[in-house]
Amino acid sequence: MGKILKMTWGVMALAVLFSGQLLWGEERANLLKNPGFEKIKPFTVPERMKGIIEATEIPEGWSIGSGSYPGKLTVIYDVETSHGGSRYIKLENKPTPARKTYVLFAGAGHNRPVRVTPGKKYLIKVWVKGEGSIGIIAYGFTGRTFIHAFGSGRMQVNSPDEWKEYKFEFDTKESDKDINGLQPAFSIGGTLYLDDAYMGVLPAE
Repeated sequence: MGKILKMTWGVMALAVLFSGQLLWGEERANLLKNPGFEKIKPFTVPERMKGIIEATEIPEGWSIGSGSYPGKLTVIYDVETSHGGSRYIKLENKPTPARKTYVLFAGAGHNRPVRVTPGKKYLIKVWVKGEGSIGIIAYGFTGRTFIHAFGSGRMQVNSPDEWKEYKFEFDTKESDKDINGLQPAFSIGGTLYLDDAYMGVLPAE
C-alpha cells in the first residue's frame, strides 16, 4: 500500500510539473532548431557564392545568407572549449574596403521564418567569444512577405577565450502590420565563435 501511495504521489508531482511546463512553455521554449549547433550536415557552396563563402559543413536548421560578404564558417568539435555540448561554430569575416561586416549566418533558412505570435515581445541571444563585433537581427514576415527588420545595433566583442552572452529584446508591436514570422540572423565582423543560440517570447509584463 505504501509503495502504491508513493507511486501515486510521484505521478501527481509529474503531472503538476508537466502542467506548469504547458502553462509557461510559451515563455520558456526555444523556438530555434538545433540552437546548440550539435547536429551537423555536409555543405556545398552554391555556385553564386563560390569565391565568397568558404564552408564544407553547416549546422542543420541554419543557413548562410545569400547576400553575405566574404567569409568562412567552420564547425569546431571540442567539448572542452564549447559553451555547451561538444560543437560550436567559428565565423571569420574577410573584410573588403567597402564591406567590413556582413550577415553570414541566419537561422531557419531564407524566406522560411520561425512562426511567432503577432504583437509579442521576443528575445534573441547567443553566447560568443573572439574579437570583433556582432549584430543580432530579426527579419519580420507576414505570410512569406518581408515587412520589417529589428536590430540590436553592433556590439563589440573583445573576449578571445571567455564565452559571453549577447542578447537583444524587441517588440513586434512596433510594426504597423501583424508579424507572424521571424528570421533571426547574426551579422559579424572579425573572427567570432558562436554557441547556444536562443529565441523565445518574453513573458507579458
